[in-house]
Amino acid sequence: MRQLLQYGVADLDLASPAFALLPAAQLEALRRALAPLWNLQALIRWGFAQSPSWDVVDVVVQDEFTHDVVMQAGAIYLVFDST
Repeated sequence: MRQLLQYGVADLDLASPAFALLPAAQLEALRRALAPLWNLQALIRWGFAQSPSWDVVDVVVQDEFTHDVVMQAGAIYLVFDST
């Protein structure tokens, strides 16, 4: 999980249309907050500790080893790939 988060978060393309509505400072804050998280437990604890909280709204099971976790805070959704 750490590698996937580290690469996924570190490589956020701030110019991507998917992030056009988020201020760059908010994206950078997310990048800094998520970078040290090692596993799904840490991610979910972090999400619930935020205000507003990041709630787990879906878990998509790809196979027995891979899950996508969808988290939401307000109108913003983040998807995390976990292997």
